[in-house]
Amino acid sequence: MDERTATIGALDALYAELAKSTGVTNKQLRAWTAKTRFDADYASMLGKRVSCAAVASLCEPMIKRAGEMPEEGLLPHAYEALSAGLYPYTGSPRANKGQKLALKMFLTVLSRLMDAERERAFDPLLDYLPVTEEELEKSPVKEQCVLFAEAMRKNYYRELMRIGKEIMPFDPAGHTFGVRAYPWTWRLSPAPR
Repeated sequence: MDERTATIGALDALYAELAKSTGVTNKQLRAWTAKTRFDADYASMLGKRVSCAAVASLCEPMIKRAGEMPEEGLLPHAYEALSAGLYPYTGSPRANKGQKLALKMFLTVLSRLMDAERERAFDPLLDYLPVTEEELEKSPVKEQCVLFAEAMRKNYYRELMRIGKEIMPFDPAGHTFGVRAYPWTWRLSPAPR
């Protein structure tokens, strides 16, 4: 498969997922982005280091058509919304239907781009490698691993860490993913123990 065909397939998959997660038709989404650089800019980001701020800017024209930009900005809103429930101090920030739709659109695009980044430019301080099927089969806690991975995916934990890296005064992604990467790499290394 050549790069152009792969890009078209990636865009088709993105639009299908956006339509499913937001309830906006694929045709309507494509109409909203037709007069923008969304497709070209998304394609240029595929497989490269992801900037959450750049993804927010990419999504903003589409969000303005379908939803509502949060007053505090998309990244702070996303961080607060995703971290709600992880920490005992707060509940979810107040958001109307338009802001919830904006968050779904942003997270869908961000997740897809982070998946492509993982495949081409993995960095253990920015992401985690999922447990493989082979590793799961050998694990005495297989069911727990599956449940944990599903919880991380459903709650956009990876995305939360990356957004935090860009907007917080500390680096939650580097700490969380880096702490996980070290023992995991050590465990998989062929060196005698």
